[in-house]
Amino acid sequence: TDESKCNKNVDVGEKIKIIGFPYTGSFSLPTITEGIISSFEYRDKVPYYITSAKIEHGNSGGIAVTNDYSCMIGLPTSVVVGSSESLGRILILTEGELKKLFDLI
Repeated sequence: TDESKCNKNVDVGEKIKIIGFPYTGSFSLPTITEGIISSFEYRDKVPYYITSAKIEHGNSGGIAVTNDYSCMIGLPTSVVVGSSESLGRILILTEGELKKLFDLI
């Protein structure tokens, strides 16, 4: 991947995908959901993307990627259920930060 391209934030309106392993009865294959970056948010000085991509119990902690799968953009963390729509939160980490994190695991 182009490291400089992948170490910048994605824009509001950009399509993204969430890859993870929610409880679906199948424990061997990941699921992929898609949506857009709806907004940005800071919670306790920590940056998050707000997304319309479906985040279920289990694929939080998976990986969020650009629509073409070329860049990792963060870690899906939680869902806020509203009166008309559910929006997920993605902890914003650059691809370089994510690689460092995965190397520690």
